[in-house]
Amino acid sequence: MYTVCKIKNMTGEVTTLHGHEFQVAEVYTIQETVRKSWATSDDVVCAITDEDFEIHDADGVISGVSDQIDWLKSYLPHCIDIEHMTPFAEPLYRSKFTAIPSIASVSINTSENIDYEVPNERYVYGGQIIVENAELGDYIEALIYDKDSVIPSAYRSELCEDWPKVATYIEKQFLPINSEGISVADINTYPLNAKITAGLYMRVVYHAVNEGSQRKVGVNYLMTKKL
Repeated sequence: MYTVCKIKNMTGEVTTLHGHEFQVAEVYTIQETVRKSWATSDDVVCAITDEDFEIHDADGVISGVSDQIDWLKSYLPHCIDIEHMTPFAEPLYRSKFTAIPSIASVSINTSENIDYEVPNERYVYGGQIIVENAELGDYIEALIYDKDSVIPSAYRSELCEDWPKVATYIEKQFLPINSEGISVADINTYPLNAKITAGLYMRVVYHAVNEGSQRKVGVNYLMTKKL
């Protein structure tokens, strides 16, 4: 099903993005045939993150930067073809997108654990990392971590890969480098939609090479709640 996706120039000036010259406050309709190209462009994602551009559907602006990016990438529940759903089908999950409490700082030539404590039982299926000042060679690990010993000792060998590491879903992923200073990368757990017990931590380990300046790191998580 085609879902209308438009992008609006919020810079207050004539500017070019992804090969299209935008007039001031122009709202441009992204055709379905090229939507993937727009959705996978770091420049486009950064422009939305910086709020220089905003994403609209047929009714107007999508609320929230993360939801705008998800709409561009067709992740949101709005993309379900309601007219062709099975009658009497009941929703099983509700979106609960979230993020780390604050932007983390990582010094050059160091590694930093960036933790998010899961406050209630959730299912996670991915996320996004946004980095200022990333350098070529920077990489991340991503895992579920039992920082506060939530899992009883009797079950750790059975449930965990290497306690307190519960499960590692990114062993190593290099960060994309953007000439404008902001790098954005998806955290993809496909095909896993993992249940996370309350009290466990989503952990990203950021490794910074010995180049450049201090990194500023934000992490978003795509989570759901079972109804």
